[in-house]
Amino acid sequence: MKRNACIFLLAICATAAGAWGRQVKGGGVVEEVKTIDVVASQFQFEPATITVAQGDTVRLRLHSADRTHGLAIKPFRVNALIPKTGEAVTVEFVADQAGAFDITCSEHCGSGHAGMKGRLVVVAKQK
Repeated sequence: MKRNACIFLLAICATAAGAWGRQVKGGGVVEEVKTIDVVASQFQFEPATITVAQGDTVRLRLHSADRTHGLAIKPFRVNALIPKTGEAVTVEFVADQAGAFDITCSEHCGSGHAGMKGRLVVVAKQK
């Protein structure tokens, strides 16, 4: 029960913290950064689906609720180890391809490991 309450609280925080940041690139161009908190637990990611726009710079702040996990999004060369200590790990990438992409756990985490999946949806840029 306590674990479920913790996961629920982290999920609410993740939803509320999915905020837009600003990052200054060379030449004074301001680029939006979409920051999303992701909680990994046996055997799920929360949120399970992440939706961004093509061209977005995406920053994922990864936390584990229970044990060591991994998070991989192969088309974007994302592969991070998420320690069981609860310490945040941050990965950043540009969502330069439109489509739907699998998010997988890249660190064996138990009997349900193979089913631990999420989805990254990158909405095509309007022309």
